[in-house]
Amino acid sequence: MGELLDLETVRVAIEAASKGHLVFATSHASSAAEAVPGLISQFPGSEQNQIATALSQALTAVVVQRLVPTNKGRLVPARELLLNTISISAKIRDMAFSSLTQALKLTEGMYTFEDELAMLWARDLISEEMAYKYSNNRSEMKSKLDYAAANKDEAAKASNRRATGLNEMLGR
Repeated sequence: MGELLDLETVRVAIEAASKGHLVFATSHASSAAEAVPGLISQFPGSEQNQIATALSQALTAVVVQRLVPTNKGRLVPARELLLNTISISAKIRDMAFSSLTQALKLTEGMYTFEDELAMLWARDLISEEMAYKYSNNRSEMKSKLDYAAANKDEAAKASNRRATGLNEMLGR
């Protein structure tokens, strides 16, 4: 599909995914946790519970990407990944969107922009200034950078493994 700009396009995407079709679509969101309620909020209030249930069953993953300037003047993607686990599915179905970010931080295989930015910094791809500029949470960014500074080799290796795993998941 293309971009999920209007209610009818979102409806078709959810219906197709609910029927077992693999659907890739784009939407504007500043975080993975904002993408889900952003889609559901396009529907009238009377339909939102039904749509949340359908989305909770059909969704596989949400990847949000920002292009961040590197130290060499290029752009590198920084991503946030939300996987639709049993716990995430229940939060979507129950429309408990405020707890999605916390669940994302605590669940194996998922990661926030702050995780990704710290790993890009550990690989000397981006500056500390860019890490802060593109993060959603400055205090969390500080703790991630402090950890990455103390464990730079480990953080850089984890970044390479994460990129490989995401590319495999997306079929690249």
